[in-house]
Amino acid sequence: MYTTGNAAVDAIGQMNLEGNIIPHTWFDSIKFDSGKADLTGIVILSEIIYWHRPTYVKNEATGMVVGVKKKFKADLLQRSYESFADQFGITKRQAKEAVTRLEDLGLIKRHFRTINANGTKLGNVLFIEVLHSNVIAMTFKRHRGDVVTSEVSRSNATPMTLERQTNTEITTKNTTENTTRDYNNQPDMEFVKVKDFYESNFSLVSPIIGEMLGGLVDDFDTDLVLYAFEITALNPKVTNPMRYATSILNGWQKNLVTNRQQAEIYESKKRGEHNGQNNRGSSQGNAGPSNRPTVFGDYCSD
Repeated sequence: MYTTGNAAVDAIGQMNLEGNIIPHTWFDSIKFDSGKADLTGIVILSEIIYWHRPTYVKNEATGMVVGVKKKFKADLLQRSYESFADQFGITKRQAKEAVTRLEDLGLIKRHFRTINANGTKLGNVLFIEVLHSNVIAMTFKRHRGDVVTSEVSRSNATPMTLERQTNTEITTKNTTENTTRDYNNQPDMEFVKVKDFYESNFSLVSPIIGEMLGGLVDDFDTDLVLYAFEITALNPKVTNPMRYATSILNGWQKNLVTNRQQAEIYESKKRGEHNGQNNRGSSQGNAGPSNRPTVFGDYCSD
């Protein structure tokens, strides 16, 4: 068994920690006018995001992921201010104010519906929609450099109070009006393109993978990053896509390859050399450079 040399670290490493995740960037973004972090809002948002993290369905025989499903039953997450209050030891009023602040920031959107529960009609039931594009932009903003904290924090937020008032009136206001706020006015579409490709071909982007992708987009041309992941996706032996694609990009960088066109020529030459070694004596056609990514690279061992 491996050890770090620190008993506490080794013990914590054996714990199977699950639950809510709070990215550090949220403390820079979800603030009051005073500049202090809106801790209640941050904690409630982490709970909302937890319920929107998919559950992976695995094959019992192979252990491979065969699908994903959502945790909540309806099309939107159903939660009440009371449930947040009970869960986090705050008042109903504090929970409502925090949820309202999150909506004002454009991170979520409230919907109030009438539902039937066991034959009983219930009105003004709160459902929460996550405005995922804004949450993603806020979470990974440190790699983008184009989101200013002052643009994210509310300009008219009322700080939460510690008053013990629980009989808060439930509003009947129609919240279908679009109150989405764009965090950076110009979303970082370069990062979004890479993120979407990664999720379409490998897996959902976790906060750690998101930071790594953001670093690649910062350091390399976006089309070059996408090309590296295209090559990665075509190699069936790859088990760590991030490591493999990064190795490809580092290899190109060492060979002064800075854009996709140069990379395609470079990969074409590599294929030609490889084919020449494996097919000595066979005639080769004079085909021009191919745009098809190489399937098997020698960039790193997985």
